[in-house]
Amino acid sequence: HNVKIRNFNIPFSWTNYTGPDVYKNLDELDDIHHKMLYQQSLRDSNDNLIDFPLSGYDEFFKPDFHLIMAEANHYYHYQDYDKPVIVYFPWETTKLNDAFLEKLKTFDYIWVPSEWQLNVLKENGINPEKIKVVPEGVDPIKYNPINTNNKKLRILHIGTWEYRKSSYEIINAFLNVFGDIDNVEFRIGVNNKFRKQDGPLETFRKFGLPIQKNIVFLDTLYEEDYIKEIQNADVYVSCARSEGWNLPLIQSLACGVPSIYSKCGGQLEFTKENIGVGINIIGEEPAQKIIKINGNKWNWDLYTHIGGNLYLPDYQHFENELKNLYNSWLNGKYDTYKKQALLDSVFITKNFNWNKNAENATNILNKYMEEKNNKNKIYYLIHSVSFGDTLAATPTLRYLSQSHNQKINVVSHKKHIFKNNPYVNDCLSFNEFNDLDIPDIIKYESFTYAGRQDNNGIEKKFSHIDTRQLHAIDLGFQLMPHQMEYDYNPDYVELEYDLPKKYVVC
Repeated sequence: HNVKIRNFNIPFSWTNYTGPDVYKNLDELDDIHHKMLYQQSLRDSNDNLIDFPLSGYDEFFKPDFHLIMAEANHYYHYQDYDKPVIVYFPWETTKLNDAFLEKLKTFDYIWVPSEWQLNVLKENGINPEKIKVVPEGVDPIKYNPINTNNKKLRILHIGTWEYRKSSYEIINAFLNVFGDIDNVEFRIGVNNKFRKQDGPLETFRKFGLPIQKNIVFLDTLYEEDYIKEIQNADVYVSCARSEGWNLPLIQSLACGVPSIYSKCGGQLEFTKENIGVGINIIGEEPAQKIIKINGNKWNWDLYTHIGGNLYLPDYQHFENELKNLYNSWLNGKYDTYKKQALLDSVFITKNFNWNKNAENATNILNKYMEEKNNKNKIYYLIHSVSFGDTLAATPTLRYLSQSHNQKINVVSHKKHIFKNNPYVNDCLSFNEFNDLDIPDIIKYESFTYAGRQDNNGIEKKFSHIDTRQLHAIDLGFQLMPHQMEYDYNPDYVELEYDLPKKYVVC
């Protein structure tokens, strides 16, 4: 599909715009990236928002759809685009920003990663008819189970240190359950070097969390190391107050790692079949709630302007499930969890791989194209009055239908010829067509001056032209030899004749 994707994707090494070749020398980009990286809207030295062309820029490219893939209420949502526009974004709370809600109502289509988010938008007054669920996914070639033999129970958590992620509560639960015992290792990646925040050691001291020998701090990981961390884990833990999707969780499930998560938000899309170990939700709390821990604010500082609620996981239930997993590992019953996790892996990789998600998105785009084309009703007026000359229009009709990727409305003096024609949407007589009041139609006409003179006294002669070509020529093209076949599909009629043994059919 001709889709122009707008997202914000500037490397952090970028310091100043130097022209369309700004991306050319980045090793991690291949030819397809350069084709897709079209332009970015960036602020200049005067804080003015300007569209900068990048390596794939083509000023003549006209997309069928604009697809804005950015976080909610991004400045991309407030720029001007040719219609139609698709907006795709994840969300976490029960209410969206009022200004963004009003802006959402102006877009043609909205894509969300989960049914949960669809229902949130519906409850916020967005027409559900314009919303489609297009899940995120996992790459089963990269994320798959491996055999592990850890001497200690290895528990993993990866996610930015954040109130919404329940970072403090997850770490505190580990400390409550395990203390500093040696046969458990808690590996945590809560450091995001792209966000201005304290490092993990400073954060632990700030919030009064003891730095123990059974806790391993992970730096921001390259993908290869990130995958190894997940594959080698015995347990993956997540207990967020809400998630738009939760990539580390679905990747851990794909790797056959027993995984704990809170039963809320977008992650319900891939865990609703009792996948993994779900933690109960005991209520909702305002997204802007502020808690004091060790004299420090513990709140969602990134989105302080966001309304609505986050969810309140049952952290005691979370601790209990940690104990259950640990006891199963001590008692030699961990295999029960592992076998179920491997079954979960099969479900995840079958139903949420990127190829299946792409097929889902493609089918949705096909329907959008059909809707887009149907908004401009296409009518083909065939002026011939005889059976044979009208039948000769069917190859041209088929060509039009295939070119527009939709069925065509036909206007004819011989309507019965087009009965059961797979390329016809509707067939009308000329009187029926003239009674219609349809604005903005696309109209094709053939056989317009056959057998009669035009205003200049010229009569169209076609005694040496294949009549099928005559219809096509009237529309400005010629049919190729393989396009000349007639389409005629009359209803079957049982004719009973008392025929002799030998007879001739004329």
